Amino acid sequence: MKEKLIASLQIACEPGLPLSLRYYLLEEVRGNGSLYGIKVVEETTRAAAVAPGVTRDRQYASELILRLAGESVTPAGLADVLAGLL
Repeated sequence: MKEKLIASLQIACEPGLPLSLRYYLLEEVRGNGSLYGIKVVEETTRAAAVAPGVTRDRQYASELILRLAGESVTPAGLADVLAGLL
């Protein structure tokens, strides 16, 4: 499975270090095409969440990732937010 960084951001938190989030596009090549998924990583704690095989449309997956980044979705919230969007 290939990963491509699409977005990253830092959020000021109190107290302590800022929250650093990275959003990746996942690509899994199948016999009849590719499936695209999403991975969100919180860099400080290395917490991660993966949603594989969300869509066959690369552009749609990229747009979802930008929307998630725009809402500062963390690994803990990825599944719930995607459930509401899909």
